[in-house]
Amino acid sequence: MEWMRRWQVALAGIGAVCTAFTNAIIAQMDGDALTVPDWNLAFTALFAAIGLFQARPNSVSSQSLGVK
Repeated sequence: MEWMRRWQVALAGIGAVCTAFTNAIIAQMDGDALTVPDWNLAFTALFAAIGLFQARPNSVSSQSLGVK
């Protein structure tokens, strides 16, 4: 399976999403009206993680994936 070769990159994406959404949720639920969650950062991390899930490691050649 190809995704097994890029588990480090996927783990970085999962970590980024978890961190961003956890911080936003904590800011939303803390009871302080002056605390504003940064949902833009959370969704930016989500889209960056999607890109990381699609990334391939440098050790995998384009030819082995069928790309010319």
